[in-house]
Amino acid sequence: MIKLAPFESCTGCTACMNSCSHNAIVMAEDAEGFIFPHINGNKCVECGLCMRVCPVLNTPIITNATKPNVFAVWSLKDRTVSSSGGAFSAFARNVLEADGVVFGATLGTNLLCYHREIHMIEELEVLRGSKYVQSELRDTFFKVKAYLKEGKNQLVISVGCTGGKHRSVTVANALYETLEKLPYTVRLYHRDIGKDRIVKGE
Repeated sequence: MIKLAPFESCTGCTACMNSCSHNAIVMAEDAEGFIFPHINGNKCVECGLCMRVCPVLNTPIITNATKPNVFAVWSLKDRTVSSSGGAFSAFARNVLEADGVVFGATLGTNLLCYHREIHMIEELEVLRGSKYVQSELRDTFFKVKAYLKEGKNQLVISVGCTGGKHRSVTVANALYETLEKLPYTVRLYHRDIGKDRIVKGE
């Protein structure tokens, strides 16, 4: 029997929905506007893939990860039109110039925050700026996997989180679970996940 992450633990990352090849999972809003997965029992074949990719049910154990060097970065060209120094714009421009694709959060009608892809530098403006709300990932993971199989030169996905211990961790774990199955080098490192424990430590 399929049992997804309990309501109080699910973050709405959409990994389960994007992994289902039978379209048996849809994301629906609760009374407060947060999205959670719902299974259509008539379509579900109980293969269990949705449970295996769930970052809440399966926290990956990383044994070969190394701590990267940490740098403070800003872009002189993009700093005045960006929220946090313009580093994202600089990296994204490099990807787009290499015929890559960039995914990021944008605000649509009624201030709905969702992830979308861009292919041209002229579209970069729609991804700039901090949002600080839950972004609907929709079919982002599915598209990422397809682009990697297609052989796109580079790919950047930006997922922000205020404290670095909740949404960004969940989404990063889900991405790792998906991408590690492909012939690419994938590294996962949560910089701030243990910060509270260290600060409040004995």
